[in-house]
Amino acid sequence: ETGLRDDPVAFAQSVGAITTTDIFSPGGMAQRGQEYLAMADMYALPASESKPFTKDEAAAFKAQLDDSSADEALQLIMSIQEMGRVPAKAAMAQIGEDGNVYAYAGGLAIETGQLPVASDIIKGQKRLIENPSIKQQIGQSSEEMSASFNREVGASLAGVAPDQRQAVQDAALAHYVETYVSRGADGFDVNAYAKSVSAVIGGDRVQNVNGQKVVLPAGVTGDDVEAAFEVMSDADWQAAGVQGLPPAYADGTPALAEDLEDESTLQVVGGGTYRVMMSDGSYLVTGREVNGRAEAYLMELDANKVKALAAPKAYQPEGAGYSPSVLGGAQADANPAAPASDVSPNQAYDDAVELAATGPARNAAGEDGGVAGAAYVPPGQRGEGGEAGGDVILPADDMSPGQ
Repeated sequence: ETGLRDDPVAFAQSVGAITTTDIFSPGGMAQRGQEYLAMADMYALPASESKPFTKDEAAAFKAQLDDSSADEALQLIMSIQEMGRVPAKAAMAQIGEDGNVYAYAGGLAIETGQLPVASDIIKGQKRLIENPSIKQQIGQSSEEMSASFNREVGASLAGVAPDQRQAVQDAALAHYVETYVSRGADGFDVNAYAKSVSAVIGGDRVQNVNGQKVVLPAGVTGDDVEAAFEVMSDADWQAAGVQGLPPAYADGTPALAEDLEDESTLQVVGGGTYRVMMSDGSYLVTGREVNGRAEAYLMELDANKVKALAAPKAYQPEGAGYSPSVLGGAQADANPAAPASDVSPNQAYDDAVELAATGPARNAAGEDGGVAGAAYVPPGQRGEGGEAGGDVILPADDMSPGQ
């Protein structure tokens, strides 16, 4: 229903499904977080993407942000954290859906923990509202500021909604005003502005992935993503898709993992979700149509999962299979009944070592008459061949990803 989609809390209230607490009362945000999660569960709504406030509450909240001092605005926006991580993230998105700079600052603080940056954004925005002539003091037209912003972010925000992209640009200007202009500097300093753009995006989150700039989740590098792409299987790509469907090219041909490894890059659309763009500029799709148009394949990047996939994997002898998964698990043939997600990469490594030491020997006898079997080389020590005719397992840092 339209009401459930556009104003779910108000809809649930109207049908008597829930009673709600005043969000501005003491403890109100924490209570609303619980009420919202219960409502989302009741109606099978995605809690990270729905709306925890009624439309009236959201409007009142934004009005308070506009009317408060910088310190009060920061305190108000950060009170949303009391709702809990998932409801707070959804609330920030709701407050910021029309490009609200304060909500963007709050969302940045929640996602990256960079409260000082959020504070500088809010204070700078207040300065700009109270004294619009600051823009003239900077000496850059709106077009010139946009050009400077675009140079810094490249195509990394091309998939973001226009209002959200503008909020990032406005946040960069506010941060620049607070950290540079307010301290007595005049004019436009390219390096100082570049630092502000980097700060409001989340520090070093703009990374290169297969040759293109991408805004990645906090703590994930471009090398991490590329390393994950190298080991992902077709099943992994399907599991990583928001829609749970395998990716395909625009003509409907299945997109295979071996081709995506080097040819794909990412384009953020918000909330840790990305479109996958190919080297020819086309986008992957799901094979379904939505409103008469091909549905874009959307990929969700979770920092922990990417890190697990990107972690160096130990070499294993035949019979000690190792299969990475989107869940960051692994399975050794020593225990084939264990699901992949139940075996850690470290356990898989240990299992490989055990198989090498106790499993069937691959060499019946060493060329020099040595004992058949496998020799384990501890981390930090390179093997010199082990027992003659034996196999040697080197630690992960001694092997290339291909090996």
